[in-house]
Amino acid sequence: MADVARAAAVVPDVGAPIERRRRQIPWFVRDFVRAAFAGLALGTVGTLVARWTFFGDVIGSFRWQSGWCGVAITVALALCRMRVLAVLAAIASVYLLAPVVGPSLSSRDTVVTGDTFRVETANYFFGNNAVDELRVWIRHDPPDVLAVQELSHSWIEDLEDLSGVYPTQLVYPETLREWHDVGFGIALFTRLPVVSSRVVWLRPDCLPMLEMVVRVGDHEVTVRTMHPPSPQILREWELRNEMLASAGRDLEWGPDCVLMADFNTSSGSPFFSDILASTGLRDSRRGWGRLPTWKTAWPIRGLWVDIDHILVGSSVSVLERDTAVIPGSDHIAARATLVIPKR
Repeated sequence: MADVARAAAVVPDVGAPIERRRRQIPWFVRDFVRAAFAGLALGTVGTLVARWTFFGDVIGSFRWQSGWCGVAITVALALCRMRVLAVLAAIASVYLLAPVVGPSLSSRDTVVTGDTFRVETANYFFGNNAVDELRVWIRHDPPDVLAVQELSHSWIEDLEDLSGVYPTQLVYPETLREWHDVGFGIALFTRLPVVSSRVVWLRPDCLPMLEMVVRVGDHEVTVRTMHPPSPQILREWELRNEMLASAGRDLEWGPDCVLMADFNTSSGSPFFSDILASTGLRDSRRGWGRLPTWKTAWPIRGLWVDIDHILVGSSVSVLERDTAVIPGSDHIAARATLVIPKR
């Protein structure tokens, strides 16, 4: 009996190490991880109703950031052995990341021969004081078509100086008085032959869309730019959505169209998917990555948001797609080299 008792005494308790490991995770760590999961769940629910709620769409604009936070929360839950919550967090992370990793996972356009032209859209930031640096930046490597948002009224004096680089300029507002009324302007500059140009009013209470039909080789390409309101409050969110809807509904979008602008809409928003569907255009970033463009004051690039976009028609191939730093601005310019295939 003594031998049996001694043997039993040295038999390890297989459940004890697990219990000890569980006890090694402080209770406040486990509570923090649970709270993080609750935040992830709230954000995920918000994106599900983003089409109908201002709050949800704001959250949806940060799906990239929320999704990767979800991955970290999933790992933390797994380490804390909260397996059911870890599985739910993993599902939420995949859901959040799915629409915003598309540009990275998609294949690039097939390289074709044809007439090539370069386009760029740049939000200069209306409070930008780096005027001299901007002049140098424009002249250094000017694209064939340049779209500018938040052009301050001080640039009225500089537009004539740029006529050597861009002989054709379509600028709104046209007068200094109007410029003071709207705060900042919008412009299209080109070095290409222009067939026609016009100002298109999608809504009377928003900045207009600008349109140029330019000649690229033997082709006529319609280039447009717009700047919907920034959705900082509910009314501006509604105006932005109405302007995007009007652009897709009220204008003709052919295969040789290019739309480039500060959309104030990220690819995580359902309204970005809507503008693609209503115009029949496609995102030029396919195969080139997420390419975020705002806000450059944030030190970590992964926190930046993709709100400046270049959309192209079915007859336009994307040869190159990247971004460029704008002196003095809180945005980064989106730029692309495009090709109209020979027919």
